[in-house]
Amino acid sequence: MKSRTKLVYGAILVAIALTTTATTLADAPPPPDTKFVSYQIKIDNLKAFADYVLIAYPWSTSNGAPTHEHTLLHDGKAQRFGRRSPQPKLYAMKRSDYEKWLAGYTPPKDRWKDPALDALVKSEGVVACDKAPKLRFTLGHDDPRNEVVDVFQVSEITEQHCKLTAPPVDAKPLGGKKGGCAGCSLGSTSTDLSALAGLVLLAAFGRRRRRR
Repeated sequence: MKSRTKLVYGAILVAIALTTTATTLADAPPPPDTKFVSYQIKIDNLKAFADYVLIAYPWSTSNGAPTHEHTLLHDGKAQRFGRRSPQPKLYAMKRSDYEKWLAGYTPPKDRWKDPALDALVKSEGVVACDKAPKLRFTLGHDDPRNEVVDVFQVSEITEQHCKLTAPPVDAKPLGGKKGGCAGCSLGSTSTDLSALAGLVLLAAFGRRRRRR
């Protein structure tokens, strides 16, 4: 019994250590010769499909604790993402269906996960778009910009398809790609590492059973 208790405590300590490491990395400064910048997307031509809406999920404006939220995108209006935002996808659905869903939706208190949103994007009538933002939060110090704005053009939305024209590839190299993950989205890192700790715990119990 004592051995099993030690295994449990050990797994908990591993989870805490890994989560703390992830938070420390996310708060670290960018690599040398780079700077943090804001990241936004803008959707053009959405007004041509007035019966539909586009949402980004998972999404967050947080630069601190990662959250899993969603945002409604508007034609011609830039939408900001935080450095702790998970990598999002874009989804299309009929406006009437979204408004009906939204009227009965209550966001969770912790915002770490959202079963209602998970169910929404998997439901009938909601289609994932064929393009998605690629979050970028660092540029070289010699780049005059203080933000990156990717513009997507809506070319088709139906009950079966959501087609977008992707923005051109940025000709300027992103400094964060050279120095590890300071330019990456770390929104789901803590969750992934905690899951790894869980696997360590399961493996430990498996070995304990085999020894018996």
